[in-house]
Amino acid sequence: MRPLVNQHIGSYRNLGKRRRRVAPIWRKIFSTRTFGPFIAGLIVFGAIYLCYVFPLNGWLAIIEKKFMDTSVSLGFSLQNVFVEGRKNTRVEEILHNMKVKKGMPILNLDTDAILKNIKNLPWVKEGLIKRKLPSSIFVYLEEKRPIALWKSADEFWLIDEWGDVINTKEIDGYNGLILISGIDAPRFVTNLIQIINLVPNLAKNVKAATRVGARRWDVFLKDGTKIMLPESGTLTAWVRLGEIFNKNIIFRETNLVDLRIRDRIILRKPNDIEINENKTGFSKQLLRGSSHKDI
Repeated sequence: MRPLVNQHIGSYRNLGKRRRRVAPIWRKIFSTRTFGPFIAGLIVFGAIYLCYVFPLNGWLAIIEKKFMDTSVSLGFSLQNVFVEGRKNTRVEEILHNMKVKKGMPILNLDTDAILKNIKNLPWVKEGLIKRKLPSSIFVYLEEKRPIALWKSADEFWLIDEWGDVINTKEIDGYNGLILISGIDAPRFVTNLIQIINLVPNLAKNVKAATRVGARRWDVFLKDGTKIMLPESGTLTAWVRLGEIFNKNIIFRETNLVDLRIRDRIILRKPNDIEINENKTGFSKQLLRGSSHKDI
């Protein structure tokens, strides 16, 4: 038999020591080391699934709508539209192109888009949109300025200072503008008008102008007189014509003035008399005869 003392030696050695508990099997399965990666993967998968079912922009749209509804309840809604600089553009056209409605959230208005739509109107050249919280929009317009009336085929169009067509059929009230014709007439009419206006005593009598061969102009006065401008040196020729326009009574009996030859003004009268002006003065010659007379 073994001594009893030896049988209890091991027990005596473990006295005072805490006995290690055996962990349950479920704790081993769901421990951080084994179950943590699974939880993290599940969260990532859930986030991806939610973004797929409810896209991020969808969430943002919901939040934005809630914010705008709240702003309207606080008084930030469109109630007034004020327009300045309008002359030819109708208020109805402006409101239609703005695409806004009374009571809509003023904070949600896209002023750049509104301005773009307004600039599509035929008379609008430039504009500016300003919000004045809590409930007003101010529209500042600069309209196009018509300077000529262009006859193309059987239609008439207003031309602005940039040579562009103003896309409107409402031309009543603009009969006093110079009437132009020719394919490229709108492109060059601004320069022509600037030259014409340098001689006021001639400018007030100008009625129409025709672009000839895409090279030069024929100008028509109110009394029917035709002035043939040169291809180059137009300014010099026009100013020279203005200097002698009121000095010679022969202009009042002339139906054609030819300025195409440099340093010369040729006047043709209804009875086929040609009057030449050069550096030495005027001379008159019958086109059907050989007689010559200085004036």
